[in-house]
Amino acid sequence: MQIPAESIERLLGIDWFANIGSPMTLADARQIERNELHAALTSDTWEATTLEARNSITARLARLHHQRYQAWNELAVRAKAMLQPVWEKLPIARDDDALLADLQWNLHAYLMEAAYREALVPPLFFDSLIQVYEAGHIPCGWDGEWPNGQLVIC
Repeated sequence: MQIPAESIERLLGIDWFANIGSPMTLADARQIERNELHAALTSDTWEATTLEARNSITARLARLHHQRYQAWNELAVRAKAMLQPVWEKLPIARDDDALLADLQWNLHAYLMEAAYREALVPPLFFDSLIQVYEAGHIPCGWDGEWPNGQLVIC
């Protein structure tokens, strides 16, 4: 199992947070104001949503692809190391704990999802979050009970 190099290249090509405060061009998402971002990022709903999305990956792998799932921990360590160039590129203060923690969680999960992409059923949740970052916004919440509902972005 490998983490696709193009996944890291994709992250390195993002113009991070370039459109915060601008009207969104993403369909099927609700946009919030910048002053609501911290509360959204630290909400129990958003944490539960991203945790459930990640758990759905590991549950499927454990149930249907047990042999390949055995590489998860080793891949997780490699994914963490592979993200280092991305952290150096981010235009955020290192003391923005909520945003940094959320990014670490989402980007790491995206790399794991990419590594196991062929064993998963689309649409891929963390890939959809990367599309939000690519649009210059920040995914930061969920309206509804995942997987039903709507993404919240800033």
